[in-house]
Amino acid sequence: MRRVFILIFFLVNFVFAKDILLPVLNNNGVQLKVSINDKNILFKDYPNKYVILEFFGYRCPSCYYETSHLKSIEKDNPFIKVVSVHMDTLSDEKLDDYIFENGINYPVVPFTYAYDLDKFARYVEPRWGGAIPFMMLINRQGRVINTFLGIISEEDIIKSIKRNDVIFK
Repeated sequence: MRRVFILIFFLVNFVFAKDILLPVLNNNGVQLKVSINDKNILFKDYPNKYVILEFFGYRCPSCYYETSHLKSIEKDNPFIKVVSVHMDTLSDEKLDDYIFENGINYPVVPFTYAYDLDKFARYVEPRWGGAIPFMMLINRQGRVINTFLGIISEEDIIKSIKRNDVIFK
């Protein structure tokens, strides 16, 4: 009986496990390596870092306001990485212009390539209906430790990390 449970456990993990490559618009053809496994997501390019996975739109005033927080977090905290998913339909050229004009210094993935991230977010947070801005705070082991819908302050993001990290510096 125990062997059956172990086999089922490995099969379930195998079914949910998925490695993907995500093209990053503002990083000269760089692709993010991501591993999704059940309710965990590991950004292989950012080992041992917290990741803020943000879903935003260029026409969203709250998202625009939040960009300054995320740029600051990315710059001031070497243990945190921000990855954004653009949810609106916009050509890559126009989105690239938006990124440049707003000085966004973190990777931005166009939604056309981010189906798996959207699916993962809806699986982990079933109450999320696609409203933006939406963020997921992911710890160093790839576990989602918090989700935020709407505007969130930089201080609240840092507090959330401190609550979940005993070696926070």
